[in-house]
Order: sequence, then structure tokens, then C-alpha cells
Amino acid sequence: MNFPACLTLPNAENLFLGVPLAQTWQDLALWETFLERYPCGSIIELGTWRGGMALFLALQAKWRGAEFATLDLHQEGLVGRERLEETGARVLEADLFSSEGQAVVRSLLQELPKPLLLFCDDGDKPREWRTFVPMLSPGDRVAVHDWDTEFRLEDCDPALPMVLPGECESVRSLTRFFLVP
Repeated sequence: MNFPACLTLPNAENLFLGVPLAQTWQDLALWETFLERYPCGSIIELGTWRGGMALFLALQAKWRGAEFATLDLHQEGLVGRERLEETGARVLEADLFSSEGQAVVRSLLQELPKPLLLFCDDGDKPREWRTFVPMLSPGDRVAVHDWDTEFRLEDCDPALPMVLPGECESVRSLTRFFLVP
């Protein structure tokens, strides 16, 4: 699938349903492609930020009959909390690297329907990968944002097969997708 080159609007904030997000419109089309090809029973987002991507993923999950949870250390900057909660999303406040935060993530990984998609998009993607990817089950999926800026191929430890690399490159996406064998 070939997408046109990325469209950027000077001084424009990226929004989804009026809520800021760190992805571009092309990324949302890429996510749609990924979720169509690799259906998920649930999605866990690490790093809510303002909530735009969380809202997009929560609506994707709701429409597809999946569950969705988003975790961040601080949820006070979250713009679309009410909208998120209307979708049935779990909006959780947790320090991902504390023992309590890791227990919350581990519990979600065990109880949510499979296959599960873990989206690493908080403040330390390499550490998120090293900490949580080993907890995933065969057949689960992983996505990571800020590819080639905060996260690189050498950070993929353990290494997993990447999917849709050509599609990601074609839209200059900062997101990459992986499958847990």
C-alpha cells in the first residue's frame, strides 16, 4: 500500500476529535491498516499524554469488540477523559517502572483478551520495551512510537519480527509494529 508523502500544516496542532495527539493523519491510516491485518482482543497504551491517540485507539477497540486501557504517570493533562470513559476505556494513573505500576501492567497483560497489542509511547520507550515485551504471550503484538528518534532497531531487545515496514516508511511514520512469535 502506497500513501502520499506526509502533509504537514505549519503551526497546526494534530488533533483527533478535538483532542491533541502526537501522531499525524497518515499514522491513523497506518494504524487502521495494522488493526485490519492483525486484529486484537485488547490494546494497552503506555503513555496517554493529552489523550488524542488514546481516544482513537479506544474507539478502534470499541468498534472492533476489543478492550482498551491507557496508563500514564500523570493524567491531569488529559483533555478527553470523559470521551475516553464513554468508550469503556480504562484510564489508569501509574508509574510504569515502580513495582506497583509494573504489577498493574502485568495484571492487564494477564486478564485482557488476546491477542493483545502493547503500544509503547511513554517517556522511555527502550525501557518500556525491555520491561514489558518479555511479559507478552506468543501471538501478541507491539507498536512503538518515536522510531529512529527515541527508539531504534538496536533497542528491540528482545528482537521481534517487524510488520508493515514499507507502509510505515511510505508515510514517514514514527511508529513501527511487531509480532510476538
